[in-house]
Amino acid sequence: DYAIVQNGDTLGRLQFRGSTGTTTRAAAHILSLVDGVPDSVNGLLPGAISFATSLATDIFPVERARITSTGFLGIGSSTPWAQFSVNPTSANGAAPSFAIGSSTATRFVVTNAGNVGIGTTSPQGKLHVSGGNIVLDNNRAIQFTGIAGDIRSLVSYSASDVQTFGTANNNWAANGFDMTFTSARSAGGAA
Repeated sequence: DYAIVQNGDTLGRLQFRGSTGTTTRAAAHILSLVDGVPDSVNGLLPGAISFATSLATDIFPVERARITSTGFLGIGSSTPWAQFSVNPTSANGAAPSFAIGSSTATRFVVTNAGNVGIGTTSPQGKLHVSGGNIVLDNNRAIQFTGIAGDIRSLVSYSASDVQTFGTANNNWAANGFDMTFTSARSAGGAA
């Protein structure tokens, strides 16, 4: 007869220890954990893997990443809610939540404040693009939502090669702004 393990129980541990000169301490460990309710009828056991490391100020390793039984990876989170979740922690200090590139050539960054930078490591707003263009294709538009919840296009481009600044159907013309350029570059609009 076997005792049933419970959600969160540790199944195994791989620990890395060393001497500080006065004692031995764990610097890091990898845990295997039960990640859900075991199915005793079918003999199924959901599992997760936890990765923990120690800062110079930590007495014990602290969990930094986890792979859940569903395959979700959490960095700074023991409960990732997407296939890849990053949760900034105070241990990050001023480091960004997420970055692509090196510390000297960063291509994409998400700050702890939630600002996104493309071509910059210090985005000054929710989206900051530096050193390049934003390209829209296939009948796309840059749109804004008004106070009343109405969607207004600032600029749009259609498959028939028509560029429109503002759109009459979204009441920009009523506010004095609606201009269209066709492929022949002729202009038309309402004042």
